[in-house]
Amino acid sequence: MKFKRGKGLIIALLILVLTGSAIPFLAREQSRSTRILSQLSDDERHCLSVFLDITLFYDNFAYLLFGSKPIAITGCQKSTPSFYFSRHFLSSLDVEEKMGFEVFKKMQHLFCSRNVIVHITEDEDNLYLLMINKKNLLRTLQEHIEDFKQVLGAENTVESLFNRITAGKEHLADVLKKHQALLGILLGFGRNNSWLFHEKSTIRTKLKEFAPPKKRDSSLEKELDLMDQNTTAFSENSRQSKYILRNPCAIPLPGFMVDPHSLETKQLKEMYEKDRQGMKKIFAKQSFVDATLQLLMKE
Repeated sequence: MKFKRGKGLIIALLILVLTGSAIPFLAREQSRSTRILSQLSDDERHCLSVFLDITLFYDNFAYLLFGSKPIAITGCQKSTPSFYFSRHFLSSLDVEEKMGFEVFKKMQHLFCSRNVIVHITEDEDNLYLLMINKKNLLRTLQEHIEDFKQVLGAENTVESLFNRITAGKEHLADVLKKHQALLGILLGFGRNNSWLFHEKSTIRTKLKEFAPPKKRDSSLEKELDLMDQNTTAFSENSRQSKYILRNPCAIPLPGFMVDPHSLETKQLKEMYEKDRQGMKKIFAKQSFVDATLQLLMKE
């Protein structure tokens, strides 16, 4: 009896010690992003919040950070405040978001997540942001490696492509040889949907070649019309989209074109809806801005 009582006391003390040592650690982890934000000016904090809340959130970066999306991309022109999105969910944004992008760029060296990689590159005219969810990217490459070998060459492997994409030494478009189907697969649009988009784009390019006096190929036009009739937007309809824009608590589905009758689209709907429900629970406790910064700065 004395032994049991002594054993219980030891366990209680051990729990107290472990819990007491964990609390300061959790406090430090949770306050790291807060400390960083406190070092920014009021204008910088505001612009960063605008950039994260609108640019990243509505261009589906939330599904990369907290869901199943492998990569997400966006960019802006340096000379104008206009932003161009990977899926053009919004057409243009103001100067505050561009300034927010610059603040985000300055913070890049603080991002130490083991799973999410942030690459910011630039050329003479543009800034580009590429985020990669390593687990999701690896899974996607494993599932669709044959498509990548078909386009890029049989010598490519899951490991070699994973390393090239995550290293960030090459522009993603160059790694993929600017192939729209491969990009769509990595953006989480599904294999068949991505190839369908690629085929439609290829037909449109061919039709543009038929300038007067050449006659357009009617068979190509019919094929394109049939594809258009059998594709629709994956995201919400216009009424739902307007509600989402007015409701900051709503989370839009990713925006891309799909075959609405395919099993793949049904599975994508289930996957992204599951992601969305999970994010609703996260964002009920903290904002997208806070959750994003904490995730990116978590070692």
